[in-house]
Amino acid sequence: MTRTTFQNLLERIGPLLVRKNIGPSVVPPEKQVCIALWTFCNQGVYRTVADRFGVCKDTAWNCMLSVSHVLNALSGEYIKWPEANNFHQVARDFSNAGGFPNVLAAVDGCHVEIRAPSTNPGSYVNRKGFHSLLLQGMCDSQGRFLDVFAGVCGSVHDNRLFEMSPMGQQLITASENFCPEEMHILGDAAYKLQPFLMVPFKDNGHLTPSQVRFNTILSKTRMSIERAFGLLKGRFRRLFYLYLQNVAYGPLIIIACCVLHNICLDLEDDMNEEILHEINNHVAQIILNDVDEENGVINPPAVQKRTNIMNMLEQERIDNS
Repeated sequence: MTRTTFQNLLERIGPLLVRKNIGPSVVPPEKQVCIALWTFCNQGVYRTVADRFGVCKDTAWNCMLSVSHVLNALSGEYIKWPEANNFHQVARDFSNAGGFPNVLAAVDGCHVEIRAPSTNPGSYVNRKGFHSLLLQGMCDSQGRFLDVFAGVCGSVHDNRLFEMSPMGQQLITASENFCPEEMHILGDAAYKLQPFLMVPFKDNGHLTPSQVRFNTILSKTRMSIERAFGLLKGRFRRLFYLYLQNVAYGPLIIIACCVLHNICLDLEDDMNEEILHEINNHVAQIILNDVDEENGVINPPAVQKRTNIMNMLEQERIDNS
């Protein structure tokens, strides 16, 4: 994080942080922010963080929590769904980036590894075999989060997570308020095909060239969410492994990092070139090896909408050939 970004962050959240008085320590807001950022950006244990900043371990933990609480309280300012008058601009940006039309957001789930909790540890084991908390993100074409939902145990399927999330529920029950009929969000094959949610055709070994082209363009366009997760963990490396004695703190820390992610994008904060290279390689591999699952539910209006988009993309190919 650059000095300019840090100063902007401090000006915004510093006045909301009270001076911490813990034992002999008196920690001003600036130092609290420094402790929190160092904690988020590194994998060191809290004793190491405390030694670096000349405070006790409990003070370092409490400073990080204070900053996390403030960032969560401000999350509505930095993580928000586009205004209706910006829908078409968001869609144009997605189309320019990946070629898929009328996209408002890309959605996916991300696992944040944790140690096994003392209560119901089995429910936190994900399909990859480690304990985790889930983060669902929806983002724009630049990887800026438009909605996040965090803290569900890692064994939950992505589509179930979507149905549990507040934004998912609002899209299911009143999609017209957030996603006009002609628009949609993009997900991978783990999600159910719905009029507001476009997913790939199931690869049964007999896809037509038009269906393959549809899947390729959808995958390329929705990679903004994979890149967003890569940038998030690239900056805030604490999210590679979140050491928690109480999993209830997990969502607080994860959302705080998501807010910081958007602040960094807003201020055009530079990312380390080596990390960017790793992220780009990771995203390229996902495009080549996108997860293919059976979403299993037939929704006739959604099927027709997907077919119409496929035909439109095919006609564009013909016109441009």
